[in-house]
Amino acid sequence: MMPSSGLRWRGAWLAVWVFGWGLCLVLSLGPPVPGAAPLFPHADKLNHAVAYAALAWWAMGCFASTTGRRRALLALLVLGAAMEWAQGAFTVDRQRDGLDLVANAVGVGLGTALGLALNLPAWLEARFRR
Repeated sequence: MMPSSGLRWRGAWLAVWVFGWGLCLVLSLGPPVPGAAPLFPHADKLNHAVAYAALAWWAMGCFASTTGRRRALLALLVLGAAMEWAQGAFTVDRQRDGLDLVANAVGVGLGTALGLALNLPAWLEARFRR
């Protein structure tokens, strides 16, 4: 995957993306946050969609080539599926949920659309240069 060539701080932006992956892993496989009651039924689906949208949006800005972007987005879809499988296989307090997988994919789609509209890392760099 080719990093976006126009980014001045591309290493830092890629590090933020990798940190987001790590955070996703920890939050997906770690114990649920104590005392965090859902605001409405299936509220966790919104959390899934927002997390994967953020990762996809960031990836769209970090990778310049269409091939790099496609690979990054495919990797996010695979991550979502792997996390759902791992929750059922390796945790005792979490379960697999097909709707979570759908929410992850919806998030990737939303993040892709946002990334096409606004290259977030490039926008942030432009703001820092002022």
